[in-house]
Amino acid sequence: MPNAGVGLAPEEETLAEMLKSKGYATQIIGKWHLGNEPEFLPTKQGFDAYYGIPYSNDMWPVGFDGKPAKTDSYVAKYPVLPLLQIKGGQERPDTVMKINNLEDQAVLTEKYTRQAVDFINNNRKKPFFLYLAHSMTHVPIAASKKVQRNLRTRLIWRRDARNR
Repeated sequence: MPNAGVGLAPEEETLAEMLKSKGYATQIIGKWHLGNEPEFLPTKQGFDAYYGIPYSNDMWPVGFDGKPAKTDSYVAKYPVLPLLQIKGGQERPDTVMKINNLEDQAVLTEKYTRQAVDFINNNRKKPFFLYLAHSMTHVPIAASKKVQRNLRTRLIWRRDARNR
């Protein structure tokens, strides 16, 4: 839950901490969901850097139809979903963008993938650990225009193939 005041206990040893102690570069990209307060963020748990959302992509004040949640809805109490970034040495995350609507959510997969490719390219000559947790596999509520076009094309092709 956003702003719940709880998260992964700092004394828990994570895979990122183990690998970092062996000289690995570590990064998490995507959904963290183990506490969104500064003391629980991934860079306090062995990750050198973080780029993603601090909790589930359906924990925001917007309905699955993309419209603002009605005031009596349980999601109306959620804050705007932030896309965060923490680079090495930062104590608090930067907000890359506020995710206000389905169009904003639709760009997350591409943004995460770009960040992952950059991390791999920047660390290809040394050991690294990348944890990539795409949001849309959890709650696929938004798709980019490109994915929508491809899906539409495949559905039309299947329909036409059945009608032959």
